[in-house]
Amino acid sequence: MRMGSDGGGFTLVEVVVSLLVLVAGVLVMAGSAARSSAALGEGRRSRLVGGLARERIETVRASPCAGPDSGSQVGGPLEVGWSVTAPEPRLRLVRVVVRSQGPRGARADTFEAVLPC
Repeated sequence: MRMGSDGGGFTLVEVVVSLLVLVAGVLVMAGSAARSSAALGEGRRSRLVGGLARERIETVRASPCAGPDSGSQVGGPLEVGWSVTAPEPRLRLVRVVVRSQGPRGARADTFEAVLPC
């Protein structure tokens, strides 16, 4: 004998399964948002580091050809070190190393350019 069961509602199992699917979707979206945020922060850091290296290379490019040169500059959490060598008589090799401290620890990015004299 069936008592008031017309088949129009959801069973408890169906509700629990639906909730599990919903929770899994929310967790996946939260993980994607965290990864996107981290990638955005890394992109900002890379843009800043690349800009500092480009500035140093352009400063060397604008200077007259002299002998080897090197130096460093510290600004906030970044340290920019550079060296200029002459691998050939009419060329200058500029190497710029930018060191930074971030949430993932210390990092060093190296940029090189060969400039004519």
